[in-house]
Amino acid sequence: MKTLNLHGTVIDADDAWFYDLLEIENINAKAVSEFLDQANGEDIMLPLILVVVQYMQEVQSIQC
Repeated sequence: MKTLNLHGTVIDADDAWFYDLLEIENINAKAVSEFLDQANGEDIMLPLILVVVQYMQEVQSIQC
């Protein structure tokens, strides 16, 4: 099973080269598509719970 970790800013695929050059984590449609192509039908895991927990922590810190 392959894991697709979604870390970083969601950007346009045309801008990914710049983020990659500066080693800034990013999410773009082309990278996700390439990951799915490489999975070749294999099951994938998408760890969304971490995103939700991080978001809730940010919301709580803003409300305080």
